[in-house]
Amino acid sequence: MADGGARRPGVDWLLAALACLLAGLALVAVLVAAVPSRIVIPVGRPGGLVPQMLIGVHAPEKNYDHWMRGTTGHARVRWPGRFGASPEAVVVTVAGFPGRQGDQVEVGINGVASRHRLTDAYQDIRVAVPKGVVAPLDVSLTSPFTRAPGGDERTLGVRLEAVTIENRGLVARLTSVQAPAGIVALGALAWAIGAWAAGEGASRRRRLLSAVAAWCVAAAAAVVIAPTALRADTWLTLGSVALGVAATWLLGRRGGDRVAAAVGGLLFTVAGLVLTTWCVSSFVDVPRWDIWDFVTFLQKREARGLTLADFLAPHNEHRPTVIRLVLLANVLLSGWNHWNELWVMLALAGAHLLVLAALVARESRGQALATVILLAGIAVFVPSPTQWENWLHGWQIALVAGATAMTAALGLLTARDLTWPRVALAAGFVIAGTASFGSCLLAWPIGVAAIALRRQPGWLVKAAAWGALGVVIGLAYVHGLVRPPQLPPPAPILTSPTAFMQVAFGTCLALGMPVWYALTTLSQPDGPASWLVPSIGLAGLTLGLVLILAHLMRAETRRAQAWLLPALLMAFAAGACALTAIGRVPLGVYAMTASRYIVFTMLFWVGLLWLLTIASPFRSRAMRSAGLALAAVIVAAGVRAWGDALPSMEQHHVSGVRGREALLRIDWAKTGDIFPVPPVLDERRQWLLRHRLSLYRPGAR
Repeated sequence: MADGGARRPGVDWLLAALACLLAGLALVAVLVAAVPSRIVIPVGRPGGLVPQMLIGVHAPEKNYDHWMRGTTGHARVRWPGRFGASPEAVVVTVAGFPGRQGDQVEVGINGVASRHRLTDAYQDIRVAVPKGVVAPLDVSLTSPFTRAPGGDERTLGVRLEAVTIENRGLVARLTSVQAPAGIVALGALAWAIGAWAAGEGASRRRRLLSAVAAWCVAAAAAVVIAPTALRADTWLTLGSVALGVAATWLLGRRGGDRVAAAVGGLLFTVAGLVLTTWCVSSFVDVPRWDIWDFVTFLQKREARGLTLADFLAPHNEHRPTVIRLVLLANVLLSGWNHWNELWVMLALAGAHLLVLAALVARESRGQALATVILLAGIAVFVPSPTQWENWLHGWQIALVAGATAMTAALGLLTARDLTWPRVALAAGFVIAGTASFGSCLLAWPIGVAAIALRRQPGWLVKAAAWGALGVVIGLAYVHGLVRPPQLPPPAPILTSPTAFMQVAFGTCLALGMPVWYALTTLSQPDGPASWLVPSIGLAGLTLGLVLILAHLMRAETRRAQAWLLPALLMAFAAGACALTAIGRVPLGVYAMTASRYIVFTMLFWVGLLWLLTIASPFRSRAMRSAGLALAAVIVAAGVRAWGDALPSMEQHHVSGVRGREALLRIDWAKTGDIFPVPPVLDERRQWLLRHRLSLYRPGAR
């Protein structure tokens, strides 16, 4: 007869599921309770970690001890919302201008407007949120008078200091919470993963304590990022949670440290939530710049059909076959819904993170703290918003796909057993990368070096086959390429010492951008950032070489080849950066600060962090600890760069909204941020309008 005191396995599973559900509901309650009764958006002060999306305002200035912005007569402040918030009213802190009689302002909330009189003193105008209106809230301010007093030549509506969101009480917020499923899943999985991290054979008490600890860490992280990265959107939250769960599984499935795996999964979840929310807040459903050339591709399809040559045709120095396939599928399936390009971009970023997580699991060898620091660096640099241009421009899928393919290929070439199937799969990834962005051609010579350094059985034949394939693809790639007339000739680095130094400076400048994202390098060439950022890049190059040489000088570490994968990542990133500098420095050295190039330079910092953490060449505890401390500093600098990039994302949103509205009303004077040549833009716009594609498709937003 069975022991009456023992519980059945089914009962244990039921209790565990109930505990997970309660943990998820508790996280919802915590986040709702953490919402303040008043959320102040300090419109007058620049900066902050919540995209304010200001349109129709002048630069911030101090006015009678008030930081404010003058509006242009038609201003808009977008509040993207926050999970658990339930807006009851909006308070606008505003003032008229002295010397102007009869000042008024019309305050609108998602299109529902009310008019109010103003004086020249700052006052709070409280407007109830209309019934049924939910975030995001668009607060508009329209002024009937825009004549500037005192001889000011600007168009000035009102002085705007702040917009405050007043929330309902706690009970009302709890009973009206929207889209809680994603947060419930986050809390439940944090509890479950915490119990799993206690290890096999752990006592019930230890599993409970581990689950509570994991839930508390997840709850604390959620409360911290809630103002900027948690919205009432189930699918956005679930996507990032799924990324974290997948990363945890990859890191812990082969006996890896379970705590490190759980922390890594949480880091990936947080990074995914922040990046996704910022991108969704900043994205504008309109074609911008290079992607307009795809309209000519569609015109060819309509006129005569498409051939392989059309997909392989050059675009500047590249043959972006992959992006043409993605965009064509988007046109056929959705009428060219540009939001789908953002989802593809974010999916590629998630895939890249998971590829790196799998490689870390393969190489970490149980170094828990070092693994966590490296995973933190990966979570910071790979999805970094410093490459906002890639995340927010659909055409830049080409670069993100190329970087992901390169990491996968180099990971395969450094696998323990370099079999022919792995070589073939790696070659397939490089071909896909090459068909995305020209810099990926560097993977062919780098791959030959990787195979030769491995010296595994049959390496000579594999290296020869890889090299021969690379030569064929390289020759086919450059055949028929013509330098675009709008671009200057490449920098003559072999004949001009000045050009060589400029390219070296531009390379170091680009390498430093993910760590210190200082756009002042564009506007203030003589400022401190103009030497600090390239100095960071040069220091990273020097440190990387020192670490690799330290490996090579010891026979034991040289043979173990733990250094090879990070060295290959760094070599590819630095080479791609130098190759880009040769082509772009003739436009001006600071052309290398373009955010799109960070997609490759961030691989350099991932490789360097790898050498400082789980692949350290040093034996002494002091040197290893110093390496971990330096790695933590680099990761912290990368986190700081996230905040530095946010104003650029906000500005991109504002210019996109303005350009989209100007394009719809055919105001060519204001479409320069969309495409710089009005006659060409008009011809392509008319074609899209006739075919009801892109921003002219049904339901476009």
